[in-house]
Amino acid sequence: MSVWRVAPSLLLLAVLSATALSLGGEPRGTNPFPLTPGTFWIYEGTIRWTAEGTNRVATKQVQYRMEVKRVVEREGLKVALVSGFPGDLDWSEGETPYSITFIVETKDERFYLVDPPDEQG
Repeated sequence: MSVWRVAPSLLLLAVLSATALSLGGEPRGTNPFPLTPGTFWIYEGTIRWTAEGTNRVATKQVQYRMEVKRVVEREGLKVALVSGFPGDLDWSEGETPYSITFIVETKDERFYLVDPPDEQG
């Protein structure tokens, strides 16, 4: 299992163009975003929001864990089921349940973020 730590300034950009440092003892491959089950990243940062009904900006330091739970490979695509994508923190006050997101990797190491289908739709 590899452990990666990234300090995000723009969370999505940091994820997709990560030059993360490996904290585990295992050497990492050339792919800066390995999609293997058990791989996880810890994001640290400051969440800022405007308190409802005021102009006051509130802040909170957060740590957020993103983990690859499962991977399926078919016809040149790798699809990873990921828990805890940093975008879960959008429009929050720093505490939110982990959601499930899919990340698709192509043969040429391009990454696409795909939200799961809506349960109602």
